[in-house]
Amino acid sequence: MHPPGAVAVIRGLYRGCVWNAQAARVVEDREDSTWLALLPGADCRVPEALSSGRRWGVDERWPLAEAGGWALAPWQWKGARSLVLLEPERPYSISHFWHADTDAFLGWYVNFQLPFRRFPEGFDTLDLDLDLVVGPDRKWGWKDEAEYDTGIGQGGIEASWAEAVEAARPEVLARVANADSPFDGSWRDWTPDPTWEAPALPPGWDQVS
Repeated sequence: MHPPGAVAVIRGLYRGCVWNAQAARVVEDREDSTWLALLPGADCRVPEALSSGRRWGVDERWPLAEAGGWALAPWQWKGARSLVLLEPERPYSISHFWHADTDAFLGWYVNFQLPFRRFPEGFDTLDLDLDLVVGPDRKWGWKDEAEYDTGIGQGGIEASWAEAVEAARPEVLARVANADSPFDGSWRDWTPDPTWEAPALPPGWDQVS
């Protein structure tokens, strides 16, 4: 377990290679839940094609991943600050977002991904494209469904991964509808420790055993 304030890495792995990495501050790390803060200016690595800030085209990502040999480039987390919840065995994370300048709460963002696995410097997962955007009033909408469907069709998103995502969709919607944690607002007033600086990726962030 990582102590509060420590730097941890949220890392995407594909076919045993690092797809992306983000440096985060640990807020709370327990066996049943982990909370990580993504702060503006945090050190990241993304595929070189995204380092200018552009988004993938609908059919770009998975062919590049399948071809292998992609290059990673430095990037900084920009805009809103985020508090990310990871829960064991669940194929998604849930993030709270606040405006970086006004601290206004912007809502929640559910990112469907592989269930995390721990490694010494942090947490390994893989973004599976599909997202759910939930406003402060808990009104919601799906995001990037075309990218998700294309990833399945191209074979980048494996059938078992997609099955887990589909099984989790109603679970997530029920949590939103019932205002279950973390959609109960219990973390809406959270603010980071003012002494925390935007973290750099620690040594060993790119090592895969």
